[in-house]
Amino acid sequence: MKLCVSALSIAKEGMSSQDFSWSWDMLTTGHKEAAIPAALYTLATFLQSVGARNLPLLPYLMLSQAKAIITPVLGMFFLNQKFTRIHWVCFATITAGVILVQTSPANSASTASTSKQPQSQSPILGITAMLLSGFCVALAGIRMEKMLRSKAAFMSRNAQLAWYGWLSASLVYFCRSQRGPPGFFHGYDPLVWGFALLQATGGFIVAWCVALTGTVTKNHAQVVGFLLVSTVPLVLQHDLRIQHVCGCMLAVGALFGYARQTPTPKGKGKQSVQGSAEKADTMV
Repeated sequence: MKLCVSALSIAKEGMSSQDFSWSWDMLTTGHKEAAIPAALYTLATFLQSVGARNLPLLPYLMLSQAKAIITPVLGMFFLNQKFTRIHWVCFATITAGVILVQTSPANSASTASTSKQPQSQSPILGITAMLLSGFCVALAGIRMEKMLRSKAAFMSRNAQLAWYGWLSASLVYFCRSQRGPPGFFHGYDPLVWGFALLQATGGFIVAWCVALTGTVTKNHAQVVGFLLVSTVPLVLQHDLRIQHVCGCMLAVGALFGYARQTPTPKGKGKQSVQGSAEKADTMV
């Protein structure tokens, strides 16, 4: 759906300028750069399924937050971002707060009731898979940030990312599914289509957020979304536990602490990442 919207938007611009070759150039120029994030996200999804099969719930939830620490590390190497000790303390505190929320009695009980642990597990394989998954997600986010901050148009980059993401997911589906192409839409109802529409809309919002700010900020926005989704139902059910409240307070407090100091690129003094984001916005 995201691919269709992006391609139609580019085609509409090409029709208005009566230059159809321009639309094709927009879709194909630099498209190979989008293959890496799409492949990494697909690989990360597979590794997460391996980790879920080979780890108990608590270690799985803890290791699923590895990307929160790996992302700024990769940002230092690939994007020349500079973080202070306060930033690293905030990263660790946010991760700890999210883990506390995930492992609180109410959340862990509801998750455990819907999941069945296999009889034979390999903890070493599960830990390795989750760490590699966190690395893949972090590296894919960094690569996507570099793409979206390039001089190419915003919609063309979204179309390229959506195309390679669809291609990777389709290959996995046809390799592992027994239904084949005719059964792809089996079970789709208006609710599922509604979720697909929300997912596509969220993809554009995430890409816009990454282009304006960065992958680290995108991860923090996802933390806020997770806290809201996990807290609101418990408040309505009057089942809020002290561990959940403490986790939310830690995460939110660390988010505010991080926001007070914006990380800067190395060698650029007081120039902030927000300043470079403004430049990226003008290029997009």
